[in-house]
Amino acid sequence: MDPQALNLGSHGEFTITISLNSGYDPNLILAASVRAYGAAPLSFKVKGNGDLMIKFNRDDLVGGPPVGDSVPFIVTGLYQDGSVFQGWDYIKVLGE
Repeated sequence: MDPQALNLGSHGEFTITISLNSGYDPNLILAASVRAYGAAPLSFKVKGNGDLMIKFNRDDLVGGPPVGDSVPFIVTGLYQDGSVFQGWDYIKVLGE
């Protein structure tokens, strides 16, 4: 997942890029179901290489992520068939 750092003090939008494992079709993810710490995406795009670009608003993150040097940033959602999509990476989270 990119970026590898998130500054919670910088209010506004941030974009993450997620690479899925082979065999998973990002076009089958229900964009409206995607969440990161309670935040719904502002935008959701599948790039030509299959990576996901998801934009969130920092102010929409509910109860996390906690500040730290190696914090799991978790993104969840559903595929069209109802199966769960979950991805995470460890990132640096800076406080306000």
